[in-house]
Amino acid sequence: MGKSLIEQAKEFILKNSKKNNIVFNSKEIKTSLKNFLIENNYLFSPIKNIFILKKSNEDIYEKIEKNKFKIIEKLLKNWEILSGEFLINYYLWKEEKSRIFRIITKSKNFESYLWEQNSSKNNLEKIKIIFKPSSIPRLTRKIKIKSCNLEIETKLSFIINNYYLFKNNPDFKKIILTTNFDIFEIENLIKKNFKFSAISKLAIFYKNNGQYQKYESIIQASKNLWKKLDRRWTKVKKQKKKKEKINLDDLF
Repeated sequence: MGKSLIEQAKEFILKNSKKNNIVFNSKEIKTSLKNFLIENNYLFSPIKNIFILKKSNEDIYEKIEKNKFKIIEKLLKNWEILSGEFLINYYLWKEEKSRIFRIITKSKNFESYLWEQNSSKNNLEKIKIIFKPSSIPRLTRKIKIKSCNLEIETKLSFIINNYYLFKNNPDFKKIILTTNFDIFEIENLIKKNFKFSAISKLAIFYKNNGQYQKYESIIQASKNLWKKLDRRWTKVKKQKKKKEKINLDDLF
C-alpha cells in the first residue's frame, strides 16, 4: 500500500528542512505532492519552474529575500552566466543589495520578477530577473555566495562587454578605475575577438582619468596585435596648463 499524500508531505518537509534544502526545480518534486503542498500553503513558486518550501504562515517576501541566491543558482542552466547589474554590486562587495540579476543565455529573452503579485516592503524594490541572449565572447569564473555555486563574468570581461550599457553609472566607473591588468590580458581579449571599440573607449577613459599606465598597456597590446585605437565619438580631455604667476615687484 502506497503512502498517503500527507505522509509523503511530512517526509518531504522533514528530510529537506534538516538539510536546509528549500528551493527546488519543478522536476525535483512529484506532481501530486507538489500540488498538495501548494494547496496547503507549504510550497509557492516565485518564478516559473522554481518552488520554495515554507511554513504555512511564513511571509513569502522575506523567504524570497533570504533565499534569492539559491533561486538564482537553480535558474542558471548549462552555458548560462551572471553579468550586468548584479556584478556591479558583487565587484564592490555589496552583493546583498542586488535587486537585478541579468542572466546571459543562448536563446531565452524575457524579464520577470520574483513573486509578481508581491508588494514591495521596507522600501526595497522587487527582485528582477533578466534573461538576455548573447553570443559575444566572455571570460567566466565560478564563485560561491552563501553555499550557492554561481558562474559569473570575470571583472575585465564584464567591463569590456558592459561598457556602453553602464558607462554613466558611478559605481561602474569605480570598478573600472580600481581594476588592474597587464598587457597580456588585453592581448588575450583582443585575440578572443572582444569588441575592440569598447576596449578603445576604455583606454581613453583611463587617459581622461589620469591612469596613464593602464592607457599605455592597452595601447601597447593593440600595437602588438596590429590594432589601431578606435577614437570615433570619443573626446580626449586636454589637460590645461597651469599659468605661472609672475612677480615683478622687485623691479620697482
